[in-house]
Amino acid sequence: MMSDVETRTQFAKVCDLEELITLIQNFLITGDILVCSTETSSEALSLPDSKASLHELVVGAVFLASVCDAFNRVEFLCEMSYTLSRIASSSTLTLLHVFAYVCGEKLLNNSENNLIMTVIKSLVIFCERENVSSGFPSCAKCPFSIGAVSMEELASLLLKKLGDCSIHMNGMMTYKSLTVPDDALSDLGDVMSLMELLATKMV
Repeated sequence: MMSDVETRTQFAKVCDLEELITLIQNFLITGDILVCSTETSSEALSLPDSKASLHELVVGAVFLASVCDAFNRVEFLCEMSYTLSRIASSSTLTLLHVFAYVCGEKLLNNSENNLIMTVIKSLVIFCERENVSSGFPSCAKCPFSIGAVSMEELASLLLKKLGDCSIHMNGMMTYKSLTVPDDALSDLGDVMSLMELLATKMV
């Protein structure tokens, strides 16, 4: 169990956490199955025309969520949820629900990624209700429902955030300096990326 301190310690000794997380992330995004090229080589090769099944993707999602939960890397799952939401795949909703059920409130009410998770929650509920993702039935008590808003409210929220970012940036630009700090540009870029995600789901 990843919740056991000794298990986490041993796991950290034998695994490069960052490399492992990146490897599983790529697996969930591409669905590619990798194998070692030789028995003595650590080089990984992708099997041609071989994609992971939904069951294999779910196992990968459970493992990734468990690792992130155990090592306090849940913020990575917030970013991963955004990345998966951009992919037009029937497995997306399933994988997002896996993250939610494994990490629970740590993910769904992540204070450092509140805006991203509000967008994710709202889009999940929208997709379920509109049956956008075929093969995934609407949940009776969906973990994403608390904090979700309508698409109209979400658009208004993002536009307000965009306006706030613009005001903040303009306030920092003076006649002495026409440069804007990187963090301000990052915030603006994040909001615009979320607006783009919303737009793709509304088409």
